[in-house]
Amino acid sequence: AAWAAAIVFLLLPVRPHLSNDDGASWPHWSKLSRDEIYGRMGEDRRAGRIKVLSDMARTKFTYVRWAVDLMLAGMALLTAAAVVAV
Repeated sequence: AAWAAAIVFLLLPVRPHLSNDDGASWPHWSKLSRDEIYGRMGEDRRAGRIKVLSDMARTKFTYVRWAVDLMLAGMALLTAAAVVAV
């Protein structure tokens, strides 16, 4: 069970974030027309982009950390089962 959960948590970080409600990520920009993009290029959106990218990175690395923890727990359980079986 720990291994299955670890696989899920390793897949979640690579699952694309396609919500476009943040105003700073590529899915948001892909919904805009060429004229809207040109109009918004003059605005300073660096703070918003940093916030969105930081949130995405934190979420992804949290899932990776959980997956590693679950894999270690699974290995410990397998080791314990091997010791008990001997």
